[in-house]
Amino acid sequence: MNDKLRGNSRSDVSKAGGPVTSTALVSLAFFKLKKAIIKALPIVKKVDVPTYAKDIVGDIKQWDERDIIFARIELFNQFGSNSPEYKAYYEAHPEYLEYDAKMGHRPGLGRTGGVDIPMFAAQFEVIAKIGDEFIVDGKRAPEKTRIQSERAAEKVKAFARFLGADMVKIGHLRKEWVYNYVGRSKGDHGARQCRGTPIDLRCHPNAIAMGFQMTYDLIRSDPDFPVLLATAKGYGMGA
Repeated sequence: MNDKLRGNSRSDVSKAGGPVTSTALVSLAFFKLKKAIIKALPIVKKVDVPTYAKDIVGDIKQWDERDIIFARIELFNQFGSNSPEYKAYYEAHPEYLEYDAKMGHRPGLGRTGGVDIPMFAAQFEVIAKIGDEFIVDGKRAPEKTRIQSERAAEKVKAFARFLGADMVKIGHLRKEWVYNYVGRSKGDHGARQCRGTPIDLRCHPNAIAMGFQMTYDLIRSDPDFPVLLATAKGYGMGA
């Protein structure tokens, strides 16, 4: 760097009224570059043992999706209190009724977003069109294509990354992580299986697991509305 350029760099950037040294300028440039790289490139952290493993005590049993809060809220806003589904469930689980009644009358997820609600809702509209069950679990091809398992895995992983996944793994499906009965059915309307339908995994011995990096600046806004934009994008990329 010649003296003229060096002098300009010292005089143009100052701190607390005094000149900044060339070392400080280099450090600042390096910091900005590092920040830009971290923001631009997906940082995937891999572990040998799942982080939840330390919390497992005893056997893990399959969970009935009808018992999760989202499915219980559907009894209020999709089925209604006069429906057979509503009456049957709360006769069997009266301990949930008081809490669910409060939750069932609250605004829906994302309703606090104001004028930004369409940014959240639009992503789930796309998911509904390309990720519903009748699309995902469609008819099988009439003829089976033979391909080596290792090569098939390479193709699946590469295509998933091409479509936006940051991490892709293939392995044996652990059935204890899958619901055993359908709970969220949109009021038994649309393209989903009806509430209470047994989930049959006999034809699904393996699973493809995908991970999607979320926007940190939005995630750290939790529990405020912007975090929903980041999570909705993750769901959309998965779909």
